[in-house]
Amino acid sequence: MSSYIGVLNHPFFGVSGENGIVELKDLPPGEYVIAVWHEQLGTQETRVAVQPGETKKVEIQFTQTAS
Repeated sequence: MSSYIGVLNHPFFGVSGENGIVELKDLPPGEYVIAVWHEQLGTQETRVAVQPGETKKVEIQFTQTAS
């Protein structure tokens, strides 16, 4: 059994379901770095700008390399 703890200084985070989707609700307008983490494949980041009243879709894919 394993466990992980993420400590953040804001309420905007999520854990994906089996479909890999995470929804961040009520995110204030601004520029953000979206970081995703996988225990075997590491971390990926992307930047996104959100305008007032805007909904954004960000897609981040992990690619597993053969070992």
